[in-house]
Amino acid sequence: MHHYRSKADLVIAATSHAYDCAAVLGRQRAEKAAASSEPLREFIADCRTIYFDWPFLATEEVIVAARTSPELMGRLKPVLERFHSEMKDVWLKAFVAAGYDAGEAEILLSLTLNLIRGMAVNRTWQQDQATYERLIEEWCQRTHAARVAAGRDLLGTRVG
Repeated sequence: MHHYRSKADLVIAATSHAYDCAAVLGRQRAEKAAASSEPLREFIADCRTIYFDWPFLATEEVIVAARTSPELMGRLKPVLERFHSEMKDVWLKAFVAAGYDAGEAEILLSLTLNLIRGMAVNRTWQQDQATYERLIEEWCQRTHAARVAAGRDLLGTRVG
């Protein structure tokens, strides 16, 4: 801590570093997903490394502390917004490259992100990995079925 003027400086630097590392991995996964027939599974894998692991747990603690500290929240919010904005752009481009309509991709990304984050919060007290796996698989199957029903193949190409 002697490298930082305050505990808040240390917390913000650590949070920023964790999300910078997550962004590097996210960009790599999104690049792979752009050529995938199932980019949703790549996005879920990326979300799980963030929200089912220590970066989310640590950030969750910081966010709870920041709720009652406008100064801390004011410094934390830009870190989180930068990460989420960059990842949204990167993943939206990947889904469009994989054949998704931009509007469809934006909705799917948001729903999926919130599904995973909800599970992550739930995991703080209920460690039921089998249920999470089953629900994630169900989500992937349902979204795929909806695309097929809408006349799109696995590569996103309109059929029929």
